[in-house]
Amino acid sequence: MKLLEMHKPFMEMTPEEREQFIRSYRGQREKDLSTVKPKRSPLLSKEERALLKKVGIRLSDLASLKGG
Repeated sequence: MKLLEMHKPFMEMTPEEREQFIRSYRGQREKDLSTVKPKRSPLLSKEERALLKKVGIRLSDLASLKGG
């Protein structure tokens, strides 16, 4: 099935069909976005990352050195 065949063209829909289409889209989008995990904030600043790179230590190595 082609993408164009999945839905009736929006401009050819009746106002009721448009409203239903928008409601279903918004509901599906809200459901999809609720399952997305938020990105973790960076644990280290750019300067700290640069320092680790210069020293040649990975973040996991740093955690093991700290005893974590």
